[in-house]
This record gives sequence, C-alpha cells and structure tokens, in this order.
Amino acid sequence: MRSIGKLLVLILGLIIVSCSKKGSDSQNMKVFVSIAPQKFFVEKIGGNLVDVTVLVPQGSSPHSFEPRPSQMAALSKARQFFTIGIDFEKAWVPRIKNNAKDLQIIPLDSGIEKIEVTEHDHHNDSKETDHEGLDPHIWLSPELAKIIAKKIMLSFSATDSVHKDIYLQNYKEFIKEIDTLQSNIKEILVDCPRPFAFMVFHPAWGYFAREFNLQEIPIEIDGKEPSPKELAQIVSIAKEKNIKTIFIQPQFSSQSARQIAHEIGAQTVVADDLAENWDKNLLHVAQLIGKCK
Repeated sequence: MRSIGKLLVLILGLIIVSCSKKGSDSQNMKVFVSIAPQKFFVEKIGGNLVDVTVLVPQGSSPHSFEPRPSQMAALSKARQFFTIGIDFEKAWVPRIKNNAKDLQIIPLDSGIEKIEVTEHDHHNDSKETDHEGLDPHIWLSPELAKIIAKKIMLSFSATDSVHKDIYLQNYKEFIKEIDTLQSNIKEILVDCPRPFAFMVFHPAWGYFAREFNLQEIPIEIDGKEPSPKELAQIVSIAKEKNIKTIFIQPQFSSQSARQIAHEIGAQTVVADDLAENWDKNLLHVAQLIGKCK
C-alpha cells in the first residue's frame, strides 16, 4: 500500500510540474511569421519570451501558399503577425485582419527600398528588360536584416514594455553577430573578381548580390521556365562567365538548371532562401560562391 501511495504522490507531482510549465509557456507572447528566416530573427530578439509559429511550411512556395483553416484560427489567438512582403500576403493579410481583429500586423518590409525584379536579356547580359515587380527577398541581405531586427525589437518593446530592456539587449547582441557575419562573408569573397557572377534558378539572391558586389544571373523569372531558345542563350552566358555552380531551391523544379549544368559541366547545389538557420545558410552560400579561384 505504501508503494502505491508513493506512486500516486509521484504522479501528482508530475502533473503539477506539467501544469506549471504549461502555465509558464502560456505567458509567452504568441507570434506568427510568414517564413522561417523571420522565426530566426524573432527568436533572436524575443528569446524565451515569445512563442513563434511559421505559416509557410518547409518545402512550400510562399508564392502560391494558402493558410489552412487551423492556421487562421490560431492567428486569431496570437498577439502579433510579422509580414515580410511576399506574394501570398497580398491576398491573405486583408482576410487575416478581418478574421483576427485584435492581431497586431507588423510589416517588416515597410520603409525598405526594394530592387526591381527584371528578366535577364539573354542576348546581351549587360541589359535587363521586362519589368516584373519588386524583389521581396530582403531578408537575404545582412544589412537589411539589421533594419528588420530593429523593427522587431521596437514592436516587442512597445507591446511588452516590462521586458523592453531584454529586447534591446538581445537586439544589440544580434547586431554584433550580423556584423561578424558580414565580415566573414567579405573575407570569403575577397579574392573573387567583381562583379563576380553566379547563376540561380529562382532570382532570390539579388539583395545578397548587391551588398557584396556580385552579379546574380537567374534562369527563371516570375515562375516561368525558359524557352528552348532562351535556354541556349543562358548556356552561352554560363560558359562565358565560367559558371561552375548553379543554385537551385527546393521549392521549385530544377529541371532547367540541371540541363544547363549538364551542358556546361557545372554542378547544381541547393541554396534555400527560406532556410531557418539564416546565418549559417548565408555563410554556406558565400563559401560556395567563394570557390571562384
């Protein structure tokens, strides 16, 4: 009987601890973001004071994503939703606002001057034509990531002023980490001739290229595969630029990229612009590009 009593006491203790943990977690600020790199930024600033949920799951394209009913329901119970300016937000943010009246929606891309996404003229790679809109991939520039981080810090500080000193300290430490990342990337790319060209299937790395004085050569624009004639022109440019690596993304078909790589004797390498481990991902891409010698 004593052993049974001890067992009951142990079980009761575990239940109390479990409930205590749940109660503690429930005090955290519930935050939603559109894509995984934002989760990295938000957790750097919010630390263990926030619970972050990503809307676009791993492997899905933010261009065609549609939130599930369960996600819409969860959003209505969240405190903040950080947007970043990607395609699906244009259609869904108004609906989210109607569905979640008390949700704070913070556009992290506000005030950031975006570059134009243009279709590469494969007859003459010094020109770009056919305006296609603005490039949303601002999170791939470390310098712009500093602006994003500051917006997150200010938003958290205004909403949860009790912990504003913690948010500010986390922000300052994160800025130091970004400074180090920028220095490391510059060191990796120091011997590459400028503007050094690299080829990608989907044009996601324009801000990264601009910051480090590189040239991004895209294979597709706005989700459109190149025609056979354009494919031949891209192969010609790749040979001229001595392209040895073509970056592909897991969210898109890589058939055209692999065909080009086969014809020019290059390799295809995954460079996921939506990777959550943001700093390691940028460093990895820089190391791949840095094999220019």
